[in-house]
Amino acid sequence: YPIVVLLFLKRELLGRSVRAVVASVAGFAVPYGAYVVFRWFEFGRLVPNTAVAKGQEPPTLDDLARPGEIVSYVGWLVVAIAVACLVMLMIRPSKLRTGLIALLAPFGLTVVAYIVLEYDWMGQLRFATPVWTLGAFGAAVVVVEALSAARLRGRIVLACLLVVAAVSSVSGFYTQGTTYRANVKTAFCIVAERDAQAVNGFADILKLPDTAQVGLIDLGGTSLGSRIRVLDLAGLGDKPIADYLHRADMQGLRDYVFTKAKPELITFIGSWITTLQFDKDPRFDQDYVTIFVNQPIGNMTVDSRNWVSYHVRRDLVDPAKLAELQAYAQKTLPPILELNKTAGLRGCANIQPGMKVS
Repeated sequence: YPIVVLLFLKRELLGRSVRAVVASVAGFAVPYGAYVVFRWFEFGRLVPNTAVAKGQEPPTLDDLARPGEIVSYVGWLVVAIAVACLVMLMIRPSKLRTGLIALLAPFGLTVVAYIVLEYDWMGQLRFATPVWTLGAFGAAVVVVEALSAARLRGRIVLACLLVVAAVSSVSGFYTQGTTYRANVKTAFCIVAERDAQAVNGFADILKLPDTAQVGLIDLGGTSLGSRIRVLDLAGLGDKPIADYLHRADMQGLRDYVFTKAKPELITFIGSWITTLQFDKDPRFDQDYVTIFVNQPIGNMTVDSRNWVSYHVRRDLVDPAKLAELQAYAQKTLPPILELNKTAGLRGCANIQPGMKVS
């Protein structure tokens, strides 16, 4: 709002504009300030762990080209038509021009936010969500108004271009959607059915209390289904680990896990055991023993969801108990890992704390 006021600021309205800006800023600052204070006392930091763990850094010059990802996703012809309609309306004096300028201010900020945020490897441009919202609204406004302002021949040409652009974009959306659906980055069912069920089964065999911990990478589905606490080794849900990852201090992260957290169970997926360098730390073999490991096979992108291993703290098992855990894993995990291949194409099991394969 202050930016929009500044764009239309006039000397005779200076006092009124300042009062309006102060009221607007106060209306935002009071509730948001209360939220920030709550965050500080509850979590001990002002920003989410995700921003810390993912190492949010200032944007570079190369990041200025990132809006091109959005244009490519939605289709360049649709964007070109919307921009052309906007330009046509902006060069003509009208009451609508003021509203369009006001709309461009928040839209521009959403694009800037997308440029600033770290690249999201999960796909589908999730961090561009506000761009889609304001962009779709703004495009609809300018196209409708351009059609209304154009003469008959112009309307026919614009309508034909819109049909071609719509067909092109829908085709692109369909291709991107089906491609992503065939290989969802981390399908919810994969995590809940694989890790939560396995962890609960191991915890029951070990008779672990609900206060026990499992160190893991995939947090979401396991958090919903696990009956024991989760220690997020990827840092998104654990403040100390987020700090270690932000500093790229893998030694410190492992020190924290082995000397302070000491989770009863640990599970790794994909190449995370190498990324965090647990496989090169002698304490891992000293303190933990492997229950189950599915060797890396196939394509890294497609099959890494099944590159999984489970480990238990050595002081919790004797040979007989370890054999029981391994037998349970060999019985239950292979069928689940096979189902993982279709996890992005179906619904999940009934996810609830304590769920497991009997």
